[in-house]
Amino acid sequence: MKKTVFVEGMMCQHCMMNVASAIAGCKNIEGVKVNLEKGTAEISFTKPVSDDEISRAVEDAGYKVTKIA
Repeated sequence: MKKTVFVEGMMCQHCMMNVASAIAGCKNIEGVKVNLEKGTAEISFTKPVSDDEISRAVEDAGYKVTKIA
């Protein structure tokens, strides 16, 4: 299963790593691919992960989630 997380506030490679690490810390996450230009993180997971959990992880890392699709 996959979701796309739209993230505001990423400006550099370090930001990308912070977002990827934050999302990877959620349960059941298999992989995270962050795209700085698009401001997105593509996530794949083994079992359902709540949008709230993903948003909380990203926002705790200092970034803003604008949408999860």
